[in-house]
This record gives sequence, structure tokens and C-alpha cells, in this order.
Amino acid sequence: RDCMNKFTSGLVAILKGLLAGITAIVILYAGFSILMSTFESPNKYTYPATLVGLIISVPIAGYAAVLFSRQKKASVGCWCGLLYIIILYIISSVMNKDFSVGYNTLFLLVIGAAAGTIGGILCINRMDHKRAKRNCTFIGKTNAKKPA
Repeated sequence: RDCMNKFTSGLVAILKGLLAGITAIVILYAGFSILMSTFESPNKYTYPATLVGLIISVPIAGYAAVLFSRQKKASVGCWCGLLYIIILYIISSVMNKDFSVGYNTLFLLVIGAAAGTIGGILCINRMDHKRAKRNCTFIGKTNAKKPA
């Protein structure tokens, strides 16, 4: 029962992270589309814009997944990044009617795992920094109470 509760809470955290990442990529793609509409031939900038969008949105997804999970581990961000890329691969394959796996797909899986892990590590470090700042003592001042 406890194992199932951990699994569902981890899955909910990953789903929240995916939602944060998808929201970020929609905002980024809206900005990219406005920017690319000013270029003469925007087709050559489509793939780099896609990579930049993924490299920015996947760490956001990993960060949010670790933030919402009970287990503050970078592997939660890694799983979120992998799942994010797999979902995008499935959507892209259905739209293009091509389910082939090549170096590009494997490259994106590695980028997704690494970027999700980086987002998770950033979240963990930020939480540790806040905790250390809260427990900080200054010269001549301590957080401990003096005996009466």
C-alpha cells in the first residue's frame, strides 16, 4: 500500500512537471513563431528553434517534477525528461506517419534525460541553498536562544 502511494505521488509529480514543460514550450514556440515570421526563409531555423525550445523546456519540466515530488532526487527529473521526449516523439510520429527510430531520436532522448536531470539538480540545489540561508548565522549573532 505504501509502495503504491509512493508510485502514484511520483507519477503525479512527473505529470505536473510535464504540464509545466509543455506550458513553457507553448510559450517559447509562440515567441519563436513571431520572431521567425520576420525572417525571409524561416524553414532553416525550424530545427534549431525546436532544439532550443526543448533544451529550455525540459529542465523546467524536471525542475517542476522534483519540486512536486516527495523524493527529492534528480532521477525524478531524468524520468520526466525521458517521458517528455517520448510523448513528443509519439505525437510527431503520428502526425508524420513515420515511426522510424534513428540517431536523431536517440540524440533527443539523451538530451531529454540530461536536461531533465539538470532541472532536477537545479531544484535540489535551490532547496538546499534556501535551507542553508535560513539556518545562516552572522558574526556575533546566532539563531540559538540564550538561557535565561
